[in-house]
Amino acid sequence: RDVTVKQLLNHTSGVPDYFDESVMEEYEELWIDYPNYKIRHNSDLLPLFIHKPMMYPKGEKFQYNNSGYVLLAMIVENFPNFSHFPPNIISIIAHQYGNHPIIGIIFG
Repeated sequence: RDVTVKQLLNHTSGVPDYFDESVMEEYEELWIDYPNYKIRHNSDLLPLFIHKPMMYPKGEKFQYNNSGYVLLAMIVENFPNFSHFPPNIISIIAHQYGNHPIIGIIFG
């Protein structure tokens, strides 16, 4: 299940989305079993998708995915002094780590 930062950024990772429009019609349905007041940190969203199967093989197609941004935020949070990064940090990380699978530890 290792995916790259580049795949997360361009929505080709295949990771399950915590709000999958093919399963739910209304966004509010998402919070019935998991109230949004429980969300304090990015990692609090993991139970909404971490145990779901991959949506498709990584790199196979494009599909917008909110969970990818959750994982990207968790990566950025793990860098020392992440609050001091320039505004374009995501593109810097993608350029530097774009082809290395570093999500496996978080999502594996």
